[in-house]
Amino acid sequence: MNSPLTLPYVGDHTTLEPTPKKQYAKQHGQVLVVFLFGLVLVFAGSMLSLLKYPSWATALVSVGCSLVAASVVTYLSPVSEDVYQKFLTLGVTDVYPSRREIANPQWVDWVRTARRNCTIVGIANNNWCRDPEFPKAVVDRLRSGVEIKIYFLDPTSSAAETRAQEDKVRDTLRTISESIQFVWKLRNDLDDTLKGRFKVYVYRATPSAGVLWIDNFMVVTHYLPGSANVTSPSLIVRPVSSASGKQDLYGVYADNVKIVEATYSTILSDDNVTNYIHSTHES
Repeated sequence: MNSPLTLPYVGDHTTLEPTPKKQYAKQHGQVLVVFLFGLVLVFAGSMLSLLKYPSWATALVSVGCSLVAASVVTYLSPVSEDVYQKFLTLGVTDVYPSRREIANPQWVDWVRTARRNCTIVGIANNNWCRDPEFPKAVVDRLRSGVEIKIYFLDPTSSAAETRAQEDKVRDTLRTISESIQFVWKLRNDLDDTLKGRFKVYVYRATPSAGVLWIDNFMVVTHYLPGSANVTSPSLIVRPVSSASGKQDLYGVYADNVKIVEATYSTILSDDNVTNYIHSTHES
């Protein structure tokens, strides 16, 4: 027979202190449920995408990402001060459950704030090309001395083939080629001085995130396999100083962009651009 439980004497009211795990579950149980439910929806959406139900897949993934992001933001609110402060020390200043939560004009407005550098890393960068204000913003910034770099996923690469199979809402390979053609024409219409500040690349690395890097802040969107890019959760990150010397997320993403350029990218020129504008994958 088990021995009787002996409780410590603490006056007239004797209680057992809950374990840390129980305290955590009590304080964050509802947030955890929302987070897990969001993950279930994301997983279900990914499965439906594989089963060729793109509409349902996009809807479930979008709702799931919203729930996950909302639960993360709630958990990291000032109520959980220690975790909230840790979140800030990583340099994260804002979170969007989906990229389309950011108003379309805001993207070009961010470009217009550039004073030194503007770097855009994406798959097709098609939304930039469709925005009538984007070419004007690019030319304006170039004339102000800003250096601009735009990276496209190489439409002739196996990574682009894979993404094209997942992306059911568009012809990804053709869209990349058309966007490259649009940006290259924009560049060719510039004088030689401005052309020197405007560089265009294709990269062959796995496309896991898109980046808009303006001077000292970034908007980072993480692509979700099997889902449209516009459903990608987005973070705004800035550099922060840390007494511990630990790298913030801004530094992590900055290093990644530099690695992509140095190791996996090809700069476009008049000699090679037609290899990507007239892709062999076009039907």
